[in-house]
Amino acid sequence: MKLYEINAEIDRLNESVFWDAEHSAWVDADTGEILTQEQLDSMYDNLNMNKHDILVWLAKTVLNDRADIDALKAEEQRLKARREQIQKRVDRMTGIIERECEGTKTDLEVATMSYRTSHPLQFDEKDVPNIVSWLETNGYDDCIKYADPELRKSDITKLIKSGVDVPMCRIDNKVNGSLK
Repeated sequence: MKLYEINAEIDRLNESVFWDAEHSAWVDADTGEILTQEQLDSMYDNLNMNKHDILVWLAKTVLNDRADIDALKAEEQRLKARREQIQKRVDRMTGIIERECEGTKTDLEVATMSYRTSHPLQFDEKDVPNIVSWLETNGYDDCIKYADPELRKSDITKLIKSGVDVPMCRIDNKVNGSLK
């Protein structure tokens, strides 16, 4: 196998093979084949490269991908700023049009300014607990949105480290790698 073919195959494996949590296996998107870790390792082994060369190539790819990610983030921020700038201009000009048309339907040749009446619900934030209580008491729970509880992992970790036995929770050891 020639070097460019090896690089192309490594690229293909990295782009088309992904972990499927549902099946607890690797899946080759190109072929639809479900692979075990051993089969995936074998595909890399069949490239007839030593492990170090493959790892070097993977490290280079990671560093290049990180650079691409940073560039894309910068572009996203630039585009977001531009979008927000244009949105402010649209809002400002729409406000001028609304003010000048004075609530009257107006043909502006390229568009029509029209109005509709809406009926938004109004209440003071300080009254929310009383409103919720009234809705619950009178059987209108469907008018209340309850937030799903969320665990504060760092607080539970501190609790366990202080000696409290929290059922179904444990602190594990994890080794985190760093590629620089």
